Amino acid sequence: MAPAAAIAASIPFGSPLAGGALPLAVVFAFIGIFFTASSIGQLAAHIPSAGSVATYSAVGIRPWVGFLVGWAYAAVEILIVPLVMLQLGFTVAGEWNSENSSFSTGNWWILTTLGTLLVGFLVYRGVRTSARTGVILGAIEIVVFLLFGLYLIVKAGGNNDLAVFSTKYANAEGFTGWSGVIAGSVFCLLAFAGFEAAAPLAEETENPKKNIPKAVMIATVSIGALYALTTYAAAITFGPDKFKDFAAYNNGAPWNGLAKGVGTIFWLLVLFAIINSTIANATSVSCWSCTSPWAWFKVHTTNCLWNRCYWFSGGDCSSLYDCKSCMHWIFLKASQRRASYISSYHRSNYWIPILNSWLL
Repeated sequence: MAPAAAIAASIPFGSPLAGGALPLAVVFAFIGIFFTASSIGQLAAHIPSAGSVATYSAVGIRPWVGFLVGWAYAAVEILIVPLVMLQLGFTVAGEWNSENSSFSTGNWWILTTLGTLLVGFLVYRGVRTSARTGVILGAIEIVVFLLFGLYLIVKAGGNNDLAVFSTKYANAEGFTGWSGVIAGSVFCLLAFAGFEAAAPLAEETENPKKNIPKAVMIATVSIGALYALTTYAAAITFGPDKFKDFAAYNNGAPWNGLAKGVGTIFWLLVLFAIINSTIANATSVSCWSCTSPWAWFKVHTTNCLWNRCYWFSGGDCSSLYDCKSCMHWIFLKASQRRASYISSYHRSNYWIPILNSWLL
């Protein structure tokens, strides 16, 4: 889910549409995600597999549907690392430039490159190192935004207004009322992406039929509460009437601007939390990229592609497994390292998959 990155970069994009009713848009999006998470949890209970959504589609509908769902999902996941690395570069360069004009915002690529190299190093060191680092960084970002949100609410005092959870402040031009709330919820839905990341841990978790559904639901509900709280805090601090301009505040880094207005220490903490989030998200996606594709080979969701790769099996296409031997070996090795990491952390503890969902 990348909470800090979602709070700072995804949810605010809904403000030009939902206006001061953006907290309501978060709740509206949460309702839809809650039912989706419930479905994923029930499927994970009946079909515990690291293949996740691909396996559910292959078993529940048709194998070719699983193939399409799996590789479409993988194609989207590939975009996450460059996306969050770009966010890292633009955010840090912009804040650095605001404090020291001699540093050009055009140097964002240097920071993006450094972030990518760091993620590459963590992944190269193995899943144990990258996942442990991601969990620590992810916990920090959640605590920082939770405390900062609570501080803003307390600081607002008499300005607290629960009307932001209604359409009263949905005043964006052309998107007044529920039309703005629904339009703004699209960006809120994006912020929830990743709740399903617990499902691929089904083959590495003890009693997955119980723990995976629990992890999916706890991750969804807890982060939904965090999103609602922080968005409410931002709305009452910035002003519900003018919240439609929130996304453009502070040169497109509104949360950094809010933190800067409170104090330097909060600004540094929020900036650090956003950087944490981008690194943790990238490493978590890398972990997912090892487990799920490997599982797809096991349930044959890749047959219609790899059966034709006869050079991997010396021209013998009679064996489904031989045709996929090269990629199967790669994902097998990666997943073995991942399984080794999970087993060292008491696999019966469902907090591991919960944290994995939060980070993604």
